[in-house]
Amino acid sequence: MSKFKKILLVVALIAVAATSVALVSACKDNKGEDLPNIESIKAEVVSGTTFTVGAAFDSTKITVTAKLDDGTTRAVETVKAIYYDLSVLKLDDGGKFTEAGEYTLPVRYSDWTTTVVIKVTEA
Repeated sequence: MSKFKKILLVVALIAVAATSVALVSACKDNKGEDLPNIESIKAEVVSGTTFTVGAAFDSTKITVTAKLDDGTTRAVETVKAIYYDLSVLKLDDGGKFTEAGEYTLPVRYSDWTTTVVIKVTEA
C-alpha cells in the first residue's frame, strides 16, 4: 500500500470515529425527542463527471445521501467522515488514475456502506 493511501486511510478512520461520537451525542434534541436514524446510504457520481487516466481521483465528484427512518433523505455533508476504499482503483502514488476501466468503489459513512461505479476513460 502506498504512503499516500496509508495516510488517507488513517485520516479517514480518525474522521469516522470523530463523526460517530458527534452523531451519537447529537441524536437527542433539547426536548429529549429522538431524531430520525439513518437506514442506509447511497453514493452517486455527480452528473456530467468524467474520470480519466492521468487525472487525480476527486471525491467531491461523488455525492453521498442518507435515507432516514422517517422516510426523508439528506445529503451527507460531513465529507471528512466519508471513507472511500481507494485500493480498488488503479492509482499512482500521487492519487492519479493509471488505467482505464470500470471500478466498483466501496463507500462507508459511519456504520453504513454502499458502492458506486467509477468509469475511468483514456485521456
